Parts: sequence; structure tokens; C-alpha cells
Amino acid sequence: MNFINFILISLVFWGVIIFSRAFVKYEIFGIYILEVVAIVWLLINFKQIKFLKIKEYFIKNKYLVFYFLYGSFLLLLDFFSPEFKATPFNRVAQHSIIFVFPVIWTFIGFMTQKINPMYSTLVLLCVVVTYIINHLINILGYALPGSFLGLILIVPILYFLSLSGKKHWLYATGISLILFTPFWKMWGESFSRTGLVQVAFCTTILPFLFFKKSIKRTIFIVCFLNFVFLAGFAAVALSNHMDGQDFITNTKNDFYKAALHGDDVYPGEQKFNARFRTFVWKQTVLDWLERPLLGVGFIPETPSYLEPNFKNVGGYFNEIGAPPVNGAHNSFLTILARMGPIGLVLLLIYLFKWWVHSRGISNAIMNKYLILIPILSLISSLFNLGIESPHNSVIMWFCMGLLMAL
Repeated sequence: MNFINFILISLVFWGVIIFSRAFVKYEIFGIYILEVVAIVWLLINFKQIKFLKIKEYFIKNKYLVFYFLYGSFLLLLDFFSPEFKATPFNRVAQHSIIFVFPVIWTFIGFMTQKINPMYSTLVLLCVVVTYIINHLINILGYALPGSFLGLILIVPILYFLSLSGKKHWLYATGISLILFTPFWKMWGESFSRTGLVQVAFCTTILPFLFFKKSIKRTIFIVCFLNFVFLAGFAAVALSNHMDGQDFITNTKNDFYKAALHGDDVYPGEQKFNARFRTFVWKQTVLDWLERPLLGVGFIPETPSYLEPNFKNVGGYFNEIGAPPVNGAHNSFLTILARMGPIGLVLLLIYLFKWWVHSRGISNAIMNKYLILIPILSLISSLFNLGIESPHNSVIMWFCMGLLMAL
């Protein structure tokens, strides 16, 4: 049974990493594949999940359970509202992912670790190896979905930088080039300001989280990583051309458009020409202020507008059936808008408890990945659809559950 667990979860995670959104939209008898896996996992492991293990899960994850119960209460209020019958159920379900998936997949991760730690370690190893292979394939130029979680390669970089000797610094430099190359190539074709901020944030913050030696050496490592990263970025900026325009000119024009329009999305020829986040962030806050205590719930779309006089109703990219944009490209603002300050505070308390717990586990290499994957996912959630997105959040919650079981 445990080996079946390993195969079942690993196949799902491979699909999520390699095929991204296309995989989680796959249905079996009308049910999305992640829900099917959760149901099958529960049926397989029902006898092994004992009361004491469930009690331990509740004790260690109580704020997440409270977060789920509070979300369920808000969903119940929506159920009795007049708008519920007029709203497609799949949209309400999609909006409810922000409080349902955390409990389901931390529970699966927690119980997987408790039932058989060896198989949970194998699942984590498969996830790490798949992320790295995906990252290497993107270096070669194949069109797999780009993964921000390729930044898990920072773990071996920090390991080598913690050792003395020129050869270790050469190893770290080589892995740094492997780490940053897909981002440089991507920005040589289509510059991303938020991507640049995310990578720079990680190279600056992660050494302080994971490097437990002197502050001076940590600062030196931060300078080293950012020098390699910015040197490669500068080389791309000086050598690449985009649509006949110099890279620097194109970048400057992007910033100019953002300042000129002051919005995140503007429609042109019935599709998005650009998405800048400041407008939808402001709009999401305005949506929340309509119901500042409980939030707007799980029926309406938020952000309600993608730019002035352009409602978030779907049908974009010339696709009639395309759904509305699901969230503000900042998961925490989305949670605030939908669940109000109570929901957001409950989640933040859980994340803080999780971080405190993570500091107390052993310094083994796999445990570093177990901490790093959720941290990278949460950083990405500040700028993208993270917690509200099944394919972006499922592995994060699973790893959090594994860690809380240690």
C-alpha cells in the first residue's frame, strides 16, 4: 500500500511540474485529477489513519484547521445568498481552493510521513529531481513550463559556498550559471520585472534563512550570488535584441507604459497586451473594503475590474470560454478580499508557526528542500496566482504537511 502511495503522489507531482495547468484541468468521470488522487489516497490509507495521528495533525496544524473552518463558514453564508444559484458551481469551487487545498494536502503530506517516512522522503526526492531536470531541459531551450522552483538549486550553491577552498567556489559558480541561465534566456525574449524581483529577492534573502554561520560570510555570499545574477543579466541586456529593439530600450518602454497607464492589464485586439499588477492590487483592496469584516466571499470575481471600465468577466485571449482572472496576482490580497482580515490572520499565524517549527528540525539536506519549496512558493504567491492555484500550491502544502510531521 505504501508503494502505491508513492507511485500515486509522485505521478501527480510529475504531472503538475511538467504539464502545469493543463494537468490539473484533466478530468476523470467529471472530477479533476487532484481531487481524484485525494479521494483514492484516503480510501487506500483509511485503515492506517488512526485517531492519535489525526489528533496530532490537529494539534500541530490547528490554525490551518481554524482557517479551513472559517472558510467553510463563509462558504455556508454564500450558499444561502441569492447570488449562489446564479453563479456556476465550478467558479465557487475554484475560489474555495484557497482554504480547502491547504487542509487536504497538508493532511496528506502529514499522514504520508507518519505512515511511512521512507516513502515520503522518496516522494520529496522525486519532486526535487523533477524540478532540477525540468530546469535543465529549459536551459536546452525546450518549451517546458518554466518553473520558478528551479531556484531549489540554491541549496547546493549555499553548501559549496559554506566550505573553504577554491574548488568549492568554482562548483558554486558553475551551479549558479546553471541556475540563472533559463531566467536570462527567458528575459532575453520577454522581459519580466516581477520575475527579476523574485529572483533577486531569493538570492538576497535565502542565504540569511539557510546559512547559519557568520553574518559577514553570509553577506559575502549574498554579494557573490547577486554579482553572478546581475552580471549575466547585464550581458543579456547588452547583447540581445527583441523585435529589432535593443533590450534596454524595450525594458525602458515597459517601465514607461506601466507609469503611463497606471494599470495592470489593458485590452487590445480583445487580448492582453500587458499585465502590470498595481491596478489589480488596488482594485482587490477596494473589493475587500465593500465588506471589510468578512470579505466578499467566494461568489464574485476579485479583482472585479482589470482596468477602469474593463470588468473581470472572462473570454480573454480571443477565447470565448476563457474564465475570469482568478485572483490579484498576490495570494494574500486575494485571501484578504475573499475571507477578510480574520482569514488572512489565521493563515499568517499558521505560516509563522510552520516557520518556527521548521527551525527546530535537523539540518539534513532533504529537510532544506522541504523548507525551501514552500518558501519559494510563498514568495511567488506575492506576485502570481499561488495559493489560489491548484498546480502552484499542491506541492507547497504537501511539503508543509511533511515538515509538520517531523
